[in-house]
Amino acid sequence: VVNASSVPVTIKTRVGWDGCIGSAVEMAKVAESVGVAAIAIHGRTAVQGFTGRADWRPIAEAKAAVGIPVIGNGDVCSGPDAERMFRETGCDAVMIGRVALGNPWIFREVSGYLLDGAAPPPPTLEDRLDVCLEHATLLARQWNRVPEATASSRLPPVCRTQLSHYLHGLPNAATARRQINQTETLGDVERLVDDLREAVRAWSAGDPRFQNDARFVEA
Repeated sequence: VVNASSVPVTIKTRVGWDGCIGSAVEMAKVAESVGVAAIAIHGRTAVQGFTGRADWRPIAEAKAAVGIPVIGNGDVCSGPDAERMFRETGCDAVMIGRVALGNPWIFREVSGYLLDGAAPPPPTLEDRLDVCLEHATLLARQWNRVPEATASSRLPPVCRTQLSHYLHGLPNAATARRQINQTETLGDVERLVDDLREAVRAWSAGDPRFQNDARFVEA
C-alpha cells in the first residue's frame, strides 16, 4: 500500500493479540521499516475487545522504539485523560474513540483543557437534543443525496444507533431509545425530539406530572 499510494499511509492497531502473541512495539517497528507514516495504538489486546482497562505502557514502549509519530488511543474520556496520555506515553497525538458517540463536545472539552487549563461548560440537555436533530438531518441529506432534507426523507439504518447515544441521561431516555429504533424518516426523529424537549423543559421546571412519572426519570 505504501508503494502504491501517493499520500502518506497510517495504520491503527492494538497492543497485541492476547498479550502473548505479537506486540505493539513489533508492529510499530515493521510499520516504520516499510514506510508507514504514523501508527495509532489502542491500549487493549484484540482478545479484550472493549472490556477491561486500556494499558498505555505498550504505547510508551512503541514511542521509544520508533521515529515515526505514535498516536495513543484507549480510555481517553476527558481533558485530564488526554493530558495524562501525553505525559505517560510521550505520544505525538491522542485519538478519541467511543466516548465521542453522542458527545461531539468531547473535542471542545479536551482542547479547552489542554490549551487553556479549563474545559468549557458541558452542553445542556437541550443542546444535546439540538445536535441530535442536526445529526439526523445531515445523515438524511447524505443518505438521500439531496441538498436539503425534509420530514419525509428516509434515514439510513445506522442512524438509529448513532442517535440513541445522544439520549443517555435525558428524562424518558429509555423509552426514547426504544422509540428511536422504530424511526424511519427525519420527521419521526423531529417528533421524538420535540417530545423530549417538552419533557426536559417540564422536568427541569419541576413539573410534578413529570417528576413523579417514572417514564420521565429513566436514565
